[in-house]
Amino acid sequence: MMLLAPMLLLASPGWAAEGAAPKVEAKASTTEDAAPSAEEAPADAGAAEEPPADAGAKAADKEALAAGKLGPSLGTHLVFLEFGFRQDLGTFSRREVVGANVQTQQDDVDTFGPMFHIGFLERVANRVRVGGAFAYAGNYNYEGNNLLGQMLTLDMRVEYGINVSKKWGFIATPRFGMSLLIPGGELADRINELQLAGFDTWSGPRYGFLAGIDAGARFGLTDWLSARATIGYAWFIMLLLNSHASDGTISAAQSWTLQASRLSGNLGLEVTF
Repeated sequence: MMLLAPMLLLASPGWAAEGAAPKVEAKASTTEDAAPSAEEAPADAGAAEEPPADAGAKAADKEALAAGKLGPSLGTHLVFLEFGFRQDLGTFSRREVVGANVQTQQDDVDTFGPMFHIGFLERVANRVRVGGAFAYAGNYNYEGNNLLGQMLTLDMRVEYGINVSKKWGFIATPRFGMSLLIPGGELADRINELQLAGFDTWSGPRYGFLAGIDAGARFGLTDWLSARATIGYAWFIMLLLNSHASDGTISAAQSWTLQASRLSGNLGLEVTF
């Protein structure tokens, strides 16, 4: 009977409820403590997946650059002014014929000097401008102080430009046109001699053909003003003399030809409107 009493006491409902109560409260407390962590986790995950704040602006700038609506020198009309140098390397050929006698002479062309450009370009499509330029190269000596005259050029050009940022852009400009030489020095003296000897020659400018390409970059200083820098290559040929004479029995002819490759570099400013 004494062993049976404790067993009955353990089986009574009242005692079991009092013993279990603390365990239920502990579980509830654990659940309440975990709840805030469950609510904070989605917020942190959402913040981690947010795109960078400037991603939209970068995408918009990229589209504007591709469409030609962002970058330096965006105006329809462009006027540029450049100062630079030229280095010409080539040959100066002379040929003289009197009856059956033929004499030829060839000298190297190696001349360095300044060059000035002014030009105008018109936008005809996205990234493409078309126009022309005038250049003055000063005294033209084919070697040392052997002066031939004053060199000028006049060319047509097509500019293809790619803007890579709001301030920077790159350009490539194929060009073709003509060279002009106003006679002076040796050339002017020979023209006078030939005219006095009865040759059919004239005193005006000598013309030639040129073709080349420039490449460089521009940097926007304001919305309408940019600085530019280019390097270039061109090839040209000029017929300086092609004179003939005859006294009825003997014929004579003289021809001078100049051809050279030109390397150039220029710095300048451009205005768009």
